Amino acid sequence: EAVVSTQSTGSEWLEEVDSPPTLERSRTMASAPRAPRTPVSENKMKKAQEDLVASHQIHISQVTNLCTMEAELLQSYADGHLEFGEYLKKLETVLESKNKCVESLRAQVACYSLRAAY
Repeated sequence: EAVVSTQSTGSEWLEEVDSPPTLERSRTMASAPRAPRTPVSENKMKKAQEDLVASHQIHISQVTNLCTMEAELLQSYADGHLEFGEYLKKLETVLESKNKCVESLRAQVACYSLRAAY
């Protein structure tokens, strides 16, 4: 089984989830009866929802800060304080950070969706 993890943002509710079935597992799973899943308690779901909303708020703050850095970078280049190569290198860094923020939140949303399905 795979363990789902995130960069810590209060997502203690994440637990183990089933890994995608391999061909070998699919064969054995087809013949074996599956144990019924235990529904997630209302309290756990409420906590999971609160954690996801808090993560989204943190995401917005991080992306806003990165957008501010991006605007300052653009202004520095426009003012002639940066050579194009340095501007490009710093822009790549900021864009990579923004992508990581989005990927992290998407992973948390996907984990919540998996959990809510049960």
